[in-house]
Amino acid sequence: GAPGREPRERRSVNELRAHRRQRGPPMTPAKRPSRMALSNWPVRWKVLAIVLVPLVLAGVFGGFRIYASATDAAELRHAAERADMVPAVVDYVAALEATLVAATESGDTGAALTEFDSRKAALQEQLTGTEVPDSVRLATNTLMDYGQDLVGKVMGNTIDLRTRVMTYAPLLITAETAITGLVANDDQGVQAQGEALSRAVGARGQMTMQRMLVDRGGEMPEPVLRSAMITLAGTEPSTVSAMGAYLGGTTDEASALRSEMVKRMSVLSEPTSVLVGNPELLASQQVTADIAGGVIADTTESIPATVDQQAGDARTTAIRDAALVVAAIVIALLLVTLVARTLVRPLRTLRDSALRVAHEDLAREVEQVRTDGKAVPVQ
Repeated sequence: GAPGREPRERRSVNELRAHRRQRGPPMTPAKRPSRMALSNWPVRWKVLAIVLVPLVLAGVFGGFRIYASATDAAELRHAAERADMVPAVVDYVAALEATLVAATESGDTGAALTEFDSRKAALQEQLTGTEVPDSVRLATNTLMDYGQDLVGKVMGNTIDLRTRVMTYAPLLITAETAITGLVANDDQGVQAQGEALSRAVGARGQMTMQRMLVDRGGEMPEPVLRSAMITLAGTEPSTVSAMGAYLGGTTDEASALRSEMVKRMSVLSEPTSVLVGNPELLASQQVTADIAGGVIADTTESIPATVDQQAGDARTTAIRDAALVVAAIVIALLLVTLVARTLVRPLRTLRDSALRVAHEDLAREVEQVRTDGKAVPVQ
């Protein structure tokens, strides 16, 4: 019996092994997906994920728009503050000129000096409270410091007429630098007004110095007087051109500027002409000074008003853009919420129904079948 049993046992073992090889390796239980896996997300989260990306992009681009508008508004606000300083510079230069004339021509120096001190204090106060470029701050401080020094020397009568005139001439250029720096603006119209204003201030100062030379030039040798006046007149062409461009090349005032400049040049270039007390020179200087004064009056008022209007418009635009962006995002969120609800509710109802069928109705039907063998339709 033993020898026959052993082959049968071997066959059984071999058959079992073969059967196992046919069945393959034992099945491993399926790995459940992570709770953070997209397939396990609730329906509400999936809908939110679909709309979240465009909403975030809209918020980012809307934020950029708000930031750009706010930046423009801030820059224009600073530009308006600088433009508000322009009248103070113009008034200071006018007071400085009036003080020089009063001291040179035996005028009311007390009243002129009081006005000069007042205008200087006002300019200093505005410069202290205004954020300006370094070049403008340097030019304004130079204008006040050197102007004060010149007034002190003139009041003390320690410098002659020619030195007074030649010392004031560079201060006019400094004043023009300060004005153009204060009016620096992307708006071409404002820039044109600033250029015209600076040149008009220069023209008025030039006419003031030339009038001082004509009125009191008898104290100087005639060649020295003529040389000084020709030197001052050398800067007139650029000044007249800039003011003429602002006034309009074909207007009567622009034509008058050019013709009066030519008239003065012809008098100065004539060796036999008498310069001291020359009525033609004095009348021509007055015409140019009056036109320059008109340009100064117009632009001194219009520049701050224009830039302030631009700043106000930019501020309004920034507020409007911010309100529109926020309103758009809020509306989008409301729409997303409504749409999400309309999608989630049916899907949730379907899911709940499927789970009820799988876990309750089906189990109840199976139990019913086991009990009486009659199937009950699942509702």
